[in-house]
Amino acid sequence: MSTPCSENRVHQSAEVNSPRTPNNQTSWRKPCPVQGERPAQAAQGARGGGPAARQATRPRVEPRIEPTRIELLAKENAILRGQVELLETDAKLNEALEKESHLKKVEAISDLELQLALKKVTEAETGHRVKQLEEALQLQKESQWELETNLTQTLLLLKKSQEDAEMNLAQQRETGRQLQAALTESLTQANSQQLQWQEEKGHLLQALSQITSSLEEMRVVPKPKKLSLRKRIAQFFRRSGGQ
Repeated sequence: MSTPCSENRVHQSAEVNSPRTPNNQTSWRKPCPVQGERPAQAAQGARGGGPAARQATRPRVEPRIEPTRIELLAKENAILRGQVELLETDAKLNEALEKESHLKKVEAISDLELQLALKKVTEAETGHRVKQLEEALQLQKESQWELETNLTQTLLLLKKSQEDAEMNLAQQRETGRQLQAALTESLTQANSQQLQWQEEKGHLLQALSQITSSLEEMRVVPKPKKLSLRKRIAQFFRRSGGQ
């Protein structure tokens, strides 16, 4: 069971271990009587006795142990150093993430530029091939017209060679039709390839957008390691080719 005197002792021990504040300089609690005396007997002894009795009943005040200002400053400095170290660690981590993100962006842009350059080269080669076929067809048409003119003159001059001339003309016309068919097929293939390149370009742009969004998310929350851009693009084309 707790008594006022025991509570007073607990309060005094708390004051000794706590730093001094303007409101904690003096204790408002009354001193406890000597152990073994009742509160009434201690009070009666204090009233009836002389100076020796009053001195015996006077409480003993323990010296207060307070932390010095240097210790408080040392603790504050230690806390501040810990906070500074945490901030430096966060700054280094953010810098590393930014560098990794920048390198991945540069790699993605380089791959896209390479793909576009290859497409431009292929388109240029196809255009050159179409131009060659058109020139060959034009030359064939001119040659056919000259041949027809010569055949007309030859028919007027040499009626006997009419069958041979007609056969030769038929062969020339067949060659012209074959060239025309080849040109038509080449133009169709060129248009098909151009549509396919445009579709692949759209897929590449979509993949680039997805990669950019993933990189933006990686700046905030670290994610597990993914495949490289080239492997992802190759995997994407394999899937598209399989469909």
